[in-house]
Amino acid sequence: MALRNYLIIIIIILALVYYFFFFNTKVALPLDDLKITYPSDLQEVSGIITVRGEASDKYDKIYYRIDLDDWKEANGISKWSFILDTTKLSKDLHVIYIKAGEKTKALRIIID
Repeated sequence: MALRNYLIIIIIILALVYYFFFFNTKVALPLDDLKITYPSDLQEVSGIITVRGEASDKYDKIYYRIDLDDWKEANGISKWSFILDTTKLSKDLHVIYIKAGEKTKALRIIID
C-alpha cells in the first residue's frame, strides 16, 4: 500500500513539472525586450525604408549597423526607428544588427 501511495505522489509531481515546463509559457519563457518589427527576416526591400522596432524602457539608447559598418544611434527607445537607403547597398543579402545594452538582434534583408 505504501509503495502505491509513493508511486501516485511521484506521478502527480511529474505531471505538474510537465505542465509547468511545456504548457505554462509565462513561467518558462522570458519576455523579449528588444524586437525588430519591420522588415522581417529575409524580406526583399528596395529604395528608402524605415527600419522599426520596440525595446524596453530600461535601455538608454538603441544602436544599429548594417553588415559590419560602424554602430549608429537609432531614433527613439520604446519605439525606435531609422531610415535605410538601400540604393547605397549592393543588390545582395545584408544583415541589420540592433543593439541595446548587452543584447544584440539581427535580421537579414535582400536588396532587390
